[in-house]
Amino acid sequence: MTSISEKSYIDASPIIEVDDKPFSSDSLVQYSLFSLRQRITIILVVSSASILSSLSSALYTPALPKMAVTLGVSISAVNFTITTYLLLQGLSPIFSGSIGDSLGRRMLYSATLTIYIGACIGLSITDAYPVVLVLCGLLAAGAAPNTALGAGVIGDLVPASQRGGYMGLYNAGIGLGDAVGPVLGGAFAQFTGYHGIFIFLLAVSAALLTLVVVVLPETLHSIVGNGSILPKWYRRPLLPVLLPTEATTAGDPSSLSPARRLDIFGPIRLLKQPDVLCCLALTGVCYMVWQMSMVATSAQYSSQYHLNEFAIGLTYISNGIGELVGSLLMGKILDHEYRKQLRREAAEETNNVVLIGRARLYSLRLPIPMFIGSIVAFGWVIQVHVHIAVPVVLAFLIGWSVQSILTALATLLVDLFEDQSSTATATFIMTKGLMGAVGSSSIQPLINSIGPGWTFTALGGLCILALPSVFAEFYFGGGWHLRRTKALQQDEASNKLSYPHHHYGVVNGTVANNKIIAALSEEYRNIPLSVVLVSALYVTIFRTTGQEGGTLGYRSSEGSQPQIINFALNPKIPA
Repeated sequence: MTSISEKSYIDASPIIEVDDKPFSSDSLVQYSLFSLRQRITIILVVSSASILSSLSSALYTPALPKMAVTLGVSISAVNFTITTYLLLQGLSPIFSGSIGDSLGRRMLYSATLTIYIGACIGLSITDAYPVVLVLCGLLAAGAAPNTALGAGVIGDLVPASQRGGYMGLYNAGIGLGDAVGPVLGGAFAQFTGYHGIFIFLLAVSAALLTLVVVVLPETLHSIVGNGSILPKWYRRPLLPVLLPTEATTAGDPSSLSPARRLDIFGPIRLLKQPDVLCCLALTGVCYMVWQMSMVATSAQYSSQYHLNEFAIGLTYISNGIGELVGSLLMGKILDHEYRKQLRREAAEETNNVVLIGRARLYSLRLPIPMFIGSIVAFGWVIQVHVHIAVPVVLAFLIGWSVQSILTALATLLVDLFEDQSSTATATFIMTKGLMGAVGSSSIQPLINSIGPGWTFTALGGLCILALPSVFAEFYFGGGWHLRRTKALQQDEASNKLSYPHHHYGVVNGTVANNKIIAALSEEYRNIPLSVVLVSALYVTIFRTTGQEGGTLGYRSSEGSQPQIINFALNPKIPA
């Protein structure tokens, strides 16, 4: 048997035989020449840089009551510093995501870390509330882009068949900030004041900038291909320890991806894609609800349980550990579900899942109900003043479940837009930041109005209202993906690239999985009507005008377009 790289699938090359092993190391080497040790080291470096986003807010969340006293403002006013941070956390990746996908990862890391260091210097010396507000926004602008860049690096290094595990490891690194940040923040707030928090962050970010400059290589496929091409001198690290040994200035030009033009508003343009909206609907709501629970915890533990800053910080450990567990386990589950989806599609030989949304969304069967149930219970145990051990345990379950949900959906977005992985992740972060900003500014007035029990019950209901988006992506996502891929092929035929590459997307008999598509088209006919009716709400919203039912470019074995695909493209409930 002959091995084939996943790049071949991306380029829609003809059918050839592949390794019997569905996760052959040969295909990974051809997708990326970076060794296993190099890949893991690079991901550890980018995870360390990405941890700043979660660590920054986690460090000073337990210090909010102390900050309110020091700054001479109310709790609601000091909560607005978090709102400002989250708002800029959502807006800054709009610009940075496309820059990372066009100009490279390494240079942008250096720029954002420099901005972050400047904000830390200011926050470590000021006691003026307006200045703190402005600098918190600048702090977010320096930290948030690193998360999107890190996901882009993983997309550069690892093919979809193994990406789940690496994304789990990456998100676990980010979750580490939520685990240790509150403890450190509580200790700093109690013993040094909140200025000590930002002096610590200054030291961490300076060390990370040094690490990036010295060892982090460029990984963007349009610049270095699969790692075989050495970039220009100013794009190289000072020490070449993480560069592939095969890399040369000539390299392998065939491994280069098409260079993407700089599109500053790329993350916003992706919102036109229905599958992106489906992913972001649940992402935004779940992250907002989680952020509201994190912000409310500090004030509630202080007023209801009379804990000091350091003790409040200790209570956050359970949430952070839950996030770590959720990220690591979900990474393994995602790779397991990918292999199961290969078997469902009888596609073990191609190692190429057609319905990638199903491969990822199957993993959310447990985390979603766990998150909703834990959030509702969390509000009521605080309201009736149950022993503090109970909300601490519930916080663990909340962290576990929400990080599982976010890891799965973030991985799916990277799968869908491999050549725009930083841009897609920027859209993901933008949604989280904006929704989190709305939640953090409204949680305290809600609790003051109706109490924590009914507040978190309403938030659980909001999560339930977002669930149809998951059903819509699960059942209709394959059609959307295939239609977009056909548009990609048409654009490439006209020598213009408007759509990202996909590792699946099988139309017009160009890839080995065409027979799988025909078989799966029959499966669509067996979807329960109740699911179709619920999903119809979302499909109607996501409908693309001017497209008719037969535009997917494939037919069922009888030669007729599957009825459910017609419905997905032109959603009309038959009589």
